[in-house]
Amino acid sequence: MLMLAGPIFHFELIAAGRRARYYLVRVLYGLILLLTLWTAYEEVSQTPYYNYNGVYRQQSLSIQQSARVAASVFYAFSWVQLLGVIIITPALATGTIATERERRTIEYLFATDLSNAEIVLGKIGSRLLLAGKFILVGLPILLLIRLLGGVPANAVVATFVLSASTALLLTALSTCISVWSKRSRDAAMRVYLILGSLFVLPPILWGMLAVAGRGAAPWPGDVLQWVSQLNPIWALAQALSFGGADLDMAEIWRVAGWHALLAVGFTGLAIAAVRRVHLRDAVRGGAMAKAAKKLTKVRGLGWRPAIGNHPMLWKEAFARQARTRLGVVGSIAAALIGVTVVIATVWAFVEALNYGSGGWNLDPGRPAQVARYYAQYLASLSAVLGTALLLLAAARAAGLVTTEKERDCWLSLLATPLTGRDVVLGKLAGNLYSLKSPMALLAGAWGLGLLLDPVMIVAAVAYFVTFLACASFVTSLGLYFSLSSATTMRATGATLATALFIGGGYFFCCCMPILIGGSGSGDEFAIGLAPCMPFLLAWPGVHYFETHSSYRTSEAGLLAAYVLGTIGYAGATTLFVAFMTREFERLAGRNRGRPDEMQPVRAAPPAPTAS
Repeated sequence: MLMLAGPIFHFELIAAGRRARYYLVRVLYGLILLLTLWTAYEEVSQTPYYNYNGVYRQQSLSIQQSARVAASVFYAFSWVQLLGVIIITPALATGTIATERERRTIEYLFATDLSNAEIVLGKIGSRLLLAGKFILVGLPILLLIRLLGGVPANAVVATFVLSASTALLLTALSTCISVWSKRSRDAAMRVYLILGSLFVLPPILWGMLAVAGRGAAPWPGDVLQWVSQLNPIWALAQALSFGGADLDMAEIWRVAGWHALLAVGFTGLAIAAVRRVHLRDAVRGGAMAKAAKKLTKVRGLGWRPAIGNHPMLWKEAFARQARTRLGVVGSIAAALIGVTVVIATVWAFVEALNYGSGGWNLDPGRPAQVARYYAQYLASLSAVLGTALLLLAAARAAGLVTTEKERDCWLSLLATPLTGRDVVLGKLAGNLYSLKSPMALLAGAWGLGLLLDPVMIVAAVAYFVTFLACASFVTSLGLYFSLSSATTMRATGATLATALFIGGGYFFCCCMPILIGGSGSGDEFAIGLAPCMPFLLAWPGVHYFETHSSYRTSEAGLLAAYVLGTIGYAGATTLFVAFMTREFERLAGRNRGRPDEMQPVRAAPPAPTAS
C-alpha cells in the first residue's frame, strides 16, 4: 500500500520511522500536555477555605471549578499546538528539496523515471504525516479534558481544523520555497520572513488604516482585512473568544478551505518548477559566479575588510558563500517588514508629539510625560520584532556547522590550525553580525525615544544588553545542535523547538494555567517569567513607562525576573561556548598538548671548555 503513494514517500516514511527524535518529540509533547493538565487541576482543586466553624478544610472540586480547569488547559493547549505547528512545520519541510540540492543528490532523482509530481508529492506527503502525528498526540488528552466540561465540542473541532489546515499550507509553502533555494538554511530564512509578512503585517497595517479613517477604502482595507482573516492566529483568537460560545464553524471552514486552496497552488507551482529551476541554476552557475566576481570589484559594493587575525569571523560575516540568500520573494518580504516598521515608528513618534502638544493635558516642559506614551510602542516593537529576530538567528545558527558537513567542507575545517574557540566564537559573532540591518531599525526607534527624553538611554542600553544575551543564547543553542546533527533540517527543528519552549512556550504549559486558575499573582509567578524572552525584551520599555506614570504597578518580582533572565542567558551562553569548544577539539582529534602548540625543545649549547 505504501508503494502506491510513490517510492519517495515510501523511503521518507521508512527513514522517519528509524529516527528516534520524532518519537522523542511526540513523547515530550504529550508529557507537557499532561503536566499542563495536572498543574491547572492542582491550582484549582487545592484552594483552601474555612467553614462556618472557622475550621480549615480542603475545598472539593466543584462543577464550575472543573469547567474552569478544562477551559484553562484547553486555551493553553490550543495556543501551544498552533504556535508549535507554525514554528516547527517549516523547519520540517524547508529541507525537502533544498537539502537534496545542497548535497547534490537531486541529480540522482532526476536520472530515474520518477516524475516531478512523484518527487514533490512524496516529499510533501511524508512531512504532512510527521506533522499529523504531532497534532494527533494531543487528541486523547484533549478528549480527557472534555470530561471535566467547560469546553464546547465546536471549539475542539475548530482547534484541530485550524492546526491541520495550517500544517498543510505551511508544508506546501515551505516545499515550494525549498525548490528555489540552494541551501536549506536560506529556505528556512525565506519561509519565516514570508510568514512574518503574511501573519503579522496585515493586521498592523489594517489597524493603522482604521485609525487613520481609511479602513473603508475600496481595496487596501478590504485586502488587508481578507488577508488578516486568513491568519490562523487571528482565526483561533476569534474561535476562543467568549469561551467559544459564539463560534461560527462556517468561518473556520472558510479559512481552512482557503488554506487548502493555497496549498494546492503552491504544490502545483513546486511540481512545475522543481526540475526546471535546478537545471537552470546548474547552467547559469558559471555565468553567475563570474558576474558576482565582477560585482565585488565595484567600489563600495564589494568592500570587505582584511582577514586579519580572525579568519572564521571574517568568513561568517563577509564571505559571499556564508551570507544568507533571501532571493526575490524573501527580499520583498524583508523589505515589506522594514518599511512597515519605519512607518509605524514614525507614526508613533508623531502621535507622541501630538500628545505632548496639549491634546492630553501634558506639560511640554516635562519630556518624560511625552516619552512615556512612545515607550508603550517601543515595548511592543521591541518584544515582537526582537522575538522574531531571535527565531531567525536560531534558524540561521542551526546551519552554521551542518552546512559545512553537507558541502564536504567539515573535514577541511577540522584540518586547519584554528582552535575550537576560534571557530565557535567566530561563528557566534558572525551570526550576531547578520542581524545588523534589523537591529539598525530598532536602534533608530530607540533613538527617536531619546529625542523625546534623554533619560530613556538607560532603558535603551538595558534592552540591547538583554537582546545581545538572548541572541547569543539562541545562537549558541543552534551551534550546539548543528555540531551534534548530521543535517541542517534536523538541527533547525531541534533548535527551534528548544528555543520556542525555553523562550516562552513553557509559559502556556505551566504559568498560564496557574494564572487562569486564580493563583497567578505575586513574586512566585513573576519569577516564572525569567526565561520568557518576549517579557525580557519588553520589560525596559514597560519599566520606563510605569516609572514615569502617576500610577506605578511595577513589582519587585518582575524586576528580579528581568535581571535573573538576562544574567541566566548570558551564563548559559558561556557554558555552551565552553562545551562546544571542547567538543570541537574532540571531533578534530586534538589534545591540549598539540605539537603545534608546544614550544620546540632546543638542545642546550655546550658548556665552554677551559683553554
